Amino acid sequence: MIIDAHIHLSGGFESLPGGSSSELVNELAKRGITNAWALTLDGFYGNCKEENDKLKARCDESNGVFIPFMTVNPRDEAKAIEEMERAYNDLEMRGLKVHGWLQGFSMRNKWFLEICKKCAQLKIPLKMHDGTPPYCEPYQAAYIAEMMPDLTIILGHSGLNDLWKEALYAAQRLKNIYLCSCCTPYFGLKKMVELVGAHRIIYGSDGGFGDSGIIDNNLDKIYMLGLSDTQLEQILYKNAMHLLE
Repeated sequence: MIIDAHIHLSGGFESLPGGSSSELVNELAKRGITNAWALTLDGFYGNCKEENDKLKARCDESNGVFIPFMTVNPRDEAKAIEEMERAYNDLEMRGLKVHGWLQGFSMRNKWFLEICKKCAQLKIPLKMHDGTPPYCEPYQAAYIAEMMPDLTIILGHSGLNDLWKEALYAAQRLKNIYLCSCCTPYFGLKKMVELVGAHRIIYGSDGGFGDSGIIDNNLDKIYMLGLSDTQLEQILYKNAMHLLE
């Protein structure tokens, strides 16, 4: 069993080979991936409410393979909080994904802090894009995590190539930060397993853009770490399951 905790479903890629939801389900199955957290892409640019509805519809077509995550934009102010409640209660979305760089907001934005509080209240994880400044640096996420210890934050890329050390240090300091392996460099991920532990790392691929090679690359990286069966189970599915309980 494997859960991919970082898959994007986007209308803009459905016309590409392997880009439709049904094709992606097949590609995941070939690799033993039984479920995936489905994240928006279009919602980072457009109307969050409309895109949450579209994402939910795509997930419903997958017979339970895709687990939908909502998005909201702090620039919508109070309407963002209302949309979170609607997406949670009516659409049964299980988490929130935000992209400060694409959505153009600071992590110190007043309404973003209200969004974080709402995540803690709903007991859903907040998955953040990280690794590309501005607005997406691991230490900025750590500022929120330290302020709100009841909030679970997932660094969506664990710092990528340039900021993986910052992601590592943030997770070492703050137990409410989890690290997603999506596009994290191998040597950085190896250090994270050593210093943070497999119990706070989740597998993700950033798949969904029409080429399944990225799924293979990110899975291979996990298998190359030389982990025990227990550690593999934690990273590949148990931690992701736990975060949505």
